[in-house]
Amino acid sequence: MCNFFSGILTRDGKVLADGNTNAHEELIKKHKLDDKLLVDDPKRNWVRFELTPKEFYNQDIDTWTFKVDESSTPEWCNDRHERAARAYVQREYLSQKWYKRVCQEIKFIQGIKWFAPMQEPNLKDLQKDATALGKAFKIKGEIRIKLIPLAWDAAWDAAGAAARAAARAAARDAAWAAARAAARAAAWDAARDAARAATWDAARAAEFEIGADKNKKYKTNPFKLLVRLWARGYYVCGIANNTLTLGYVPKEKKREQ
Repeated sequence: MCNFFSGILTRDGKVLADGNTNAHEELIKKHKLDDKLLVDDPKRNWVRFELTPKEFYNQDIDTWTFKVDESSTPEWCNDRHERAARAYVQREYLSQKWYKRVCQEIKFIQGIKWFAPMQEPNLKDLQKDATALGKAFKIKGEIRIKLIPLAWDAAWDAAGAAARAAARAAARDAAWAAARAAARAAAWDAARDAARAATWDAARAAEFEIGADKNKKYKTNPFKLLVRLWARGYYVCGIANNTLTLGYVPKEKKREQ
């Protein structure tokens, strides 16, 4: 299993990596490397490597764990190669403006108390949220609101999966600078419908921050606004036909612990 950050190191100290994949095998195929050669074969001039933080938002590269992901480490692979790998991640990820914003978003997502039971929602406040979402997504016309009460048991069952899947997907997608359907599918396998929706919005919120500096069309991160609704306890079904549909758990229906 490949972890963040995964790449290939060559004998001459070059780092081979791709922001769209976290798989060594895809990198090997892309760069047409001969994987039939044993790692200690003199003709083999590359190794798989990983640099892993204890937490994704740890920005101190010196504390990340470096690992040669092979059965053994060839004699030519030394401290110089490890420094090259750390320098690459520092330059291409940790030093980028978007990385700090993504880390902040992931911390926020991990702290969400999913589907918290609530009193009757305040439609006046929600209308402000709906208007802001409409502007952020550049939807023409007024955005209406549709509220759907949810059974507590269903929300309770989905909450844990949503929290795990959303944070995991956000971190993974953010790490690779582009959302990949395969990555999201892997995170969704063990999640219920609500967890899938939370995963999608969280991943998009994190991914949007990566391109925010170059994105001139959208000044506001619309997915971040959706995540803030999740954080307030809503099940965000989305916007269709100028209607924002939100599920919520009525407080009086909370089951006894």
